Amino acid sequence: MRILVVGAGATGGYFGARLAEAGRDVTFLVRAGRADQLKRSGLQIKSPHGDLALRPKLVTAGALDRPFDAVLLAVKAFALEGAYGERDGTMSERVRALDAQLQNAGFKAQASDTILLRMWEKWVLLATVGGVTCLMRGTVGEVEAAPGGTAFALALLDECVAVATAAGFTPREPFVKTAKGMITARGSSFASSMFRDMSAGAPIEADQIIGDLLARARRHGVGTPLLAVANAHLAVYQNRVRPAPLSAAAS
Repeated sequence: MRILVVGAGATGGYFGARLAEAGRDVTFLVRAGRADQLKRSGLQIKSPHGDLALRPKLVTAGALDRPFDAVLLAVKAFALEGAYGERDGTMSERVRALDAQLQNAGFKAQASDTILLRMWEKWVLLATVGGVTCLMRGTVGEVEAAPGGTAFALALLDECVAVATAAGFTPREPFVKTAKGMITARGSSFASSMFRDMSAGAPIEADQIIGDLLARARRHGVGTPLLAVANAHLAVYQNRVRPAPLSAAAS
């Protein structure tokens, strides 16, 4: 099976490298600048599960000339224009084939027949951690140590869970329990990638992670005051760093 990894950042770089290390046929689709960087320095993985350095197979958009059997999308939401796979949970032959390729490659993979529920749970966690760490400008541990920090984090989680439930995808109790532990862990250095991007002055996925969830809350009549505050806070930052339209830049 020929696998195309779209993006070689933290997520795509890690899982693609592990698959390549395990002998899978992996190619990375990257921008020209990133391709030059990887050609010079290779792909470096630093992990508690073992470091790795390799020279990956690379391709840029203009040089795609052969089909691939599977595509692993690992880009930010604002760079994502389409989706792949059987979102209804059907265990098709191609899903089974892909599942086989992802096994025993240095990370845990599981084909799910409730993929939309899993995606909603992931979204709930992303929105909660992103909202908490960005709005409070600190890590989970720093928020927990602040007066009212734990109560705020749990209240935001409740709002996000309520939106998912109203949309027909009630998060499972084990997930909620795990999420509560993650967002209230004393001394935790955990923070969302959105907070890290924000701290670096980079573009963020505010519209996709927080804004879209807030829009769905309003559509279903779910009150989410904390989510609304987080969205407004992130919108101020996002508007400040968002690149100007090409037409404006050209003038």
